[in-house]
Amino acid sequence: LGDVYKRQMQIKDFLQQIAESIALAIEIDTQVFDRYCNRVAGTVFQPLPPIGGVIRDVLKTGQPRISASPGADPACHFCPKQGHCEEFGFIHYPIIYDNQIVGVMGLICFDERQASKLHDQSHRLSSFIERMCEITQIKLKENDIAQKEKEMLQDVQLQNQILNQTISQISDGYIFVDRNGFIRNYNHQAFRILGVTEKAIKAQNISVSYTHLRAHET
Repeated sequence: LGDVYKRQMQIKDFLQQIAESIALAIEIDTQVFDRYCNRVAGTVFQPLPPIGGVIRDVLKTGQPRISASPGADPACHFCPKQGHCEEFGFIHYPIIYDNQIVGVMGLICFDERQASKLHDQSHRLSSFIERMCEITQIKLKENDIAQKEKEMLQDVQLQNQILNQTISQISDGYIFVDRNGFIRNYNHQAFRILGVTEKAIKAQNISVSYTHLRAHET
């Protein structure tokens, strides 16, 4: 899960934009927590209790929690803030990625007006938060793919560097082309043998360069 935490931090700005957009649209504050109960983004800072609480229960069970009555949720009974909580209601949904619970996104009501809205529109608001969690999942996947592509490119570049270092030590001339006929690797012995410059064939298609080389030979 450590890698997922790193990915969440990499999309922290995106999550902050999501939180601000939610709060602007429905006028209820939003927070996002990671798997380790660290606040990743939000429009309000509401620290978690040291033990217990609804968010830890969502992280443990993967089940969403909705309540418009402070202290009514069973998980609240084990919270140190029981009896003096500042929240008037909440909706908390798990963020699931790769079949693992990696965080929680939720709405937090701090007055009766917000709690009344949550009570009257609980189905719509819970569906909305669920959809935002799905969008977060997609973003994590996109970030994961981008990171893997970056790592693959780095591996290819390293292998290419090793190949260039190897063929540079060979006395024979070597030119390597890809499946599309573009020249990708070569050594300086090839330039000397063929009597051409690196600029003349670098990143050229072999059909173009071959015509040039044949003309040079004649």
